Amino acid sequence: MKKWMLLAGCGALAAMGIALGLWLGSAGDSEPPVVGVTEPPPVVGVAEPLPAVSVAEPPPAVSVAEPPPAVGVAEPLYDETFDSLEEMLALDDTVAIVGRTTTAFSSEPIGDGVLFTERIVHVDQVLHGALADPEAKRIKVRQTGGTSGRETLKIEHARLLVDNEHVVLVLHYDSEIDVYWIKGGGDGHFLIDGAGLLRHANYDGTDHPLAAFAREVGAKPLRSVFAENAPD
Repeated sequence: MKKWMLLAGCGALAAMGIALGLWLGSAGDSEPPVVGVTEPPPVVGVAEPLPAVSVAEPPPAVSVAEPPPAVGVAEPLYDETFDSLEEMLALDDTVAIVGRTTTAFSSEPIGDGVLFTERIVHVDQVLHGALADPEAKRIKVRQTGGTSGRETLKIEHARLLVDNEHVVLVLHYDSEIDVYWIKGGGDGHFLIDGAGLLRHANYDGTDHPLAAFAREVGAKPLRSVFAENAPD
């Protein structure tokens, strides 16, 4: 009996040893658990600065040229024209003077927009007829045309008087506005040049009868010339 019990105890111990060896062997074969290493946080990229954006300078201002001044050339605005001094002197309202021009008044549009220019003329001598004021030493002469702002109006064969001209003017008086007009627009406008010769202001160098008349008169005394051409 004791022998049997001893054998049983030895068997139990042997079984426990086998079991322990098996456990140790399995434990030795297994890999130790991997300890997780925390990955480093992602590198936060620092963006490179954006390239400088060049701001284009504004283009240079382009100057827009103003349109050239308007220059109008109008047909004569008067009904009467003359081919001779005699025709002009035959009218009862005609007065002829020798004088010198001064600075003009500014041209201004009047009425329907037509430009007029007025100029003071010093009266040296009355050759024919009589002035509205016989004692007047200066008269106001109005002509169609002139310049106002950027507008210019020119009348064919009726150029404007200019400063300091020695002139012979055949005129008629307009009592409503107290001015004188040159007969025929420019027909009654003569010049006395530096040599004392008479020539026509608008037809000089042409075959117009008034130009021919002025050349024929030459340097004759003007009073006698006008007396010879005055109607009987």
